[in-house]
This record gives sequence, C-alpha cells and structure tokens, in this order.
Amino acid sequence: MTLTSILEFHNATTQVPFDIFEDANIHFGKITVKVTEIAINPFTWDVKFSIDASQSMHDVCRDGKTKIDHIKYTMTQILKTFVKYAESMPNLIFNVCIHTFNDNNSEIFDFIHLTPDNLQYHLDKINEIMPDNATNLLLPIQITNEQMQLRQTEFPNHKRLHILLTDGQDTSSNTNTTICTAVNSTYDFIVFGFGNDHDSKTLQSIAQKPRCDYGFIDVLERAGLVYGEYLHNVLYAAYENVTIQLQNASIYDWKTNQWQNSLTIPNLASGLTKTYYVKTTTPDELTGTIYGTKLPEYTNGLLDHIELLPALLDGNTDEILTTNLLHDMFRLKTMELLFSANHQPPNYSEIDDDTPPTNVVKEKIRTFFNVLKTYM
Repeated sequence: MTLTSILEFHNATTQVPFDIFEDANIHFGKITVKVTEIAINPFTWDVKFSIDASQSMHDVCRDGKTKIDHIKYTMTQILKTFVKYAESMPNLIFNVCIHTFNDNNSEIFDFIHLTPDNLQYHLDKINEIMPDNATNLLLPIQITNEQMQLRQTEFPNHKRLHILLTDGQDTSSNTNTTICTAVNSTYDFIVFGFGNDHDSKTLQSIAQKPRCDYGFIDVLERAGLVYGEYLHNVLYAAYENVTIQLQNASIYDWKTNQWQNSLTIPNLASGLTKTYYVKTTTPDELTGTIYGTKLPEYTNGLLDHIELLPALLDGNTDEILTTNLLHDMFRLKTMELLFSANHQPPNYSEIDDDTPPTNVVKEKIRTFFNVLKTYM
C-alpha cells in the first residue's frame, strides 16, 4: 500500500475571471494525494446508531413511503453489508448497538456481535421502531459518550464509530453551543441530516470538530449511496492522523475557511484521491511532508515528500506544457462562499464585526454565479 502526492501550480495564460486572492503576487496551486486500493481492515468495530424517532419521521416522501420507512430500509442494508464484510474476513467483527431518540432515549438493542445467525432477529427489532414526540439532539450524544467510554475501558483495542441520523431541529431548548460542546472527539462520529428542515448549522458545527463528519441527504431515496460513501471512508481507512506540513506556503482548510502551514486529516481511505489547495508567493521554494499512521499496522512516520511536479514537454512540439487550474479556482471560490453563507447567524443580534452581512454574502454569491454560468 502506498500514498503518493503531486504538487502543481497554475501557470496557464488563460484569463481568470475573478480575483482568487487579493494579492496578485500569490500563486495558486494544489496537492493531489492518491491512496492505493486495500482490503477492508480486520478491526473489531463498536458501532452505535442513534436514530431520530420524533413525530416528523412519519412524514410521507414523494415515493409514498415515510421517512422512518427509508431509515429502516437503509439500516437493514447497512447491517447486511456488515455481515457480508465479516463473512469475507474472519478477523473483522461488528458489535452493533441501536438506540432511538426523541425527547427520550430508547434502546432497541445493546452492543451485539452481528452474525448471519442473529441478523434477522435484529432487523425485526429495527422494524418495530415507532416515531413519536419531540426532538432532543443533545441526548443521544451524551448517552453515546457514556457508552463509548465504557467500551474504551473494557475493550481498548476496538475501533469506535457513532452514526446519528436526524431530519429535524432540537425542540428541547438545547443551543447549538451546548450540543457541539457535548461532542467527544475521541471516536469517529458521522451525523446525517436529511430533508430541508434539519438543523444544518448545528450539524456543520459538529463536523468542524476532529474525527467528525456531516452528510446532507436531500433525497431520502438516495440515502444508501450517501451512507455508503461515508462508511467507506471510515471502514477502509488506510492512514489515520495524517498531517500535511508545508514550508513557504499555506494550505486551505475547508472546515474552518482558514489558510495555514499545516493541515490535519483524520483519515485517508483506500482507493481515494484527495485534492488540497495551497498558496504561496514563492512556488519554487515550497517544500512539504506528509506524516501519519499506517493501518492496520499502526506504524507512525513519514508517508511522502511533497515536491513540485517538473515541467512537462509536448511530445510533438517540445514546448513546455502549461498547467490550467481554473476549474480548481472555481471550486475553491465556491467553498469559500458556501462557508460564508453557512455561517450566517440566524439572529441579527449574533452578527459580529468579522461576519459579513447577509445581503453582502448574497450579492457575492450572485455575482460569482453569473461568472460561473459563462464557463458551464
């Protein structure tokens, strides 16, 4: 298994239709990190699912099925996949626990070693879930923290994952700050919000914490595809605790919308290609390294040196080929604008000096979209 990185800088003469940086002397570049394919790691996983079982889960989707019907179907497919994985690799074990939450917490079943023999019994338990009452987003986080601490004490070598699924907003007087503060970053946490009514701001705030991620599902019928992507990133992790360190340059962190000289990545999964954006005034002097922990051996160390891709020649004309990163510039600008839009406070009283007014953000998005349309 190997990890490779490629560093490139935009040097094409194509006119850039917007200012990517305020300083014209800054060069835009990207680091492409590729991880080779590996089999799923033979770990023992403690996986906790927290399912929103509030009254709104009875809402009917456009296919005539309710939200809870879709969740039950998705949970069935995930557990069947766990069993399939475990059958193909004897040392891979899934201990699964499922709770539901509304304004109370209910245990569907505690951590059990999922096998072909007991799969159907536990699927039947999932199908008995009946939504009711209000929503308390803080409750499943607090309860899972307690559960995972006990599992960590009793089984220190197990990997731990919490998956929370919700379609709504907290209706139990818990603030965004209170909910996010309760999140424990000592284990992997994926929170899925589906539908247009869920509290995206709170879930995005959770995702900014270490080892946390947030997936948005706009169409419940495609929920399984979204869950599959996020589960792959965790279960097929080839490296964890990865750090990209740069000298004479900065790297963009999309979670915080900040440029810094290092970036920490919770994990890098098998077979994936990741792109990270960099800026510098001296591209020829940029050097960097990638450190991390290789799985499943848990060996720490240098994974790769970051070096500028040498100039390439056209095979027919022997002219030096230029690198056009305009597509990536559009992508970076989109991420920056989306960050500003997503972090607009819900109340005027919460706006501070560092937060641009909503009308300013809207105008920036409108102007940028008009430019973007000419390149579609």
